[in-house]
Amino acid sequence: MILKKYKNQLLTVIQESGLDPNLFTAEDGDIENIDINFEFFIIGLRDSTIRFAVRPWHGSFVEFGYCYSYFREGFPISETLYASNIELLTTKFKMWLNSIVTPYLDDVGTPDFWQMLEETRSHTKYEAGTTEDFDSFSDEEKIRIRLSLNEFRLLIVKNFNPNQEELKAVDARLNYLSDAIDKHNKFDWKGIAINTVIAITISLSLGPEQGRQLFDLFKQIFSNVLYLLP
Repeated sequence: MILKKYKNQLLTVIQESGLDPNLFTAEDGDIENIDINFEFFIIGLRDSTIRFAVRPWHGSFVEFGYCYSYFREGFPISETLYASNIELLTTKFKMWLNSIVTPYLDDVGTPDFWQMLEETRSHTKYEAGTTEDFDSFSDEEKIRIRLSLNEFRLLIVKNFNPNQEELKAVDARLNYLSDAIDKHNKFDWKGIAINTVIAITISLSLGPEQGRQLFDLFKQIFSNVLYLLP
């Protein structure tokens, strides 16, 4: 068995890494085709097959055998490796968190821009909108939307602090979206608006969490204007 104090140290490593401990599971069990005569303490990433497993090294409480999932297709598990002490084990565990768990979570949380673009095109082409969806904007609606675009720009500056070149790119996108109000009906403008937010996300090189934050800000502002997004 693994002593509780060492199990707790592995949990501390997760906490210090900035990851949410609730993302992980922990149990004692076997690893298929790996040292079948030994029981491992298995730390798993929820809703995935990614694992880091530890066992005593031939009965020792202070030496360890460990194996972990590679960052490869199917996340195959390594052979059992040797750690001569808890310091070396926690170092290897940190490496696993940084090189396997974090990239996996980043990818899971990254918006799929290609899918969003395809869905937008599909909805624009096939979705049966109401008659009002295909109306042009009234003068009052145009004023309200342009005011909201200005508010959206201010929030982008406040939350993401773009540099001068990035701000130019943001302004160009928002100006295009503002001009589109006069040229397109409500239904078509919705698709253009979504594509604009995607383009701004790319222009600002936002990470997954910041990308979600930008979309949330956009929905917060424009859902009260035209219910643009579900």
